[in-house]
Amino acid sequence: MDYDVAAICRRGHVVTSSVDLMGPVSPRCSDCGARVLTRCVKCEARLQGGLSGSMYVDYEPPDFCDQCGAPHPWASRQARLYELENILDEQELSDADRLVVQEQLQALREPDVPEEEQQERWLRIKKLAPGLINAGGRIVETVVSDAIKGQLGL
Repeated sequence: MDYDVAAICRRGHVVTSSVDLMGPVSPRCSDCGARVLTRCVKCEARLQGGLSGSMYVDYEPPDFCDQCGAPHPWASRQARLYELENILDEQELSDADRLVVQEQLQALREPDVPEEEQQERWLRIKKLAPGLINAGGRIVETVVSDAIKGQLGL
């Protein structure tokens, strides 16, 4: 399937799901003033819009680039934790350690986890999968508080 190029601001407001049908796009979002993107900030692939040639009424901006898999700037905390799970898939760990780390990441998806518990879970992750913290450093930095960053050495 072919997809049009979407224009989405850095906060996730959809300008259009089809730049081709809309024509020139403003460089700034009319809702929040953020920069409007038409390409992935990591790999510069086009942002996946609606199906080519169709007016896509219920378009939802994707959390991840369909080419490189990187989370887009508007990706939620949950989406960023999914990205860490994707990175975890590439780590060399025992099945038992992988399962424990997956359980820790799943628990961290909950929005109201107390900071002390978050810190314990992140430290457990770092102990069992230090490569995940290194490989996912940029993502980890976006989902942990400054106090926990210090404990993790970020």
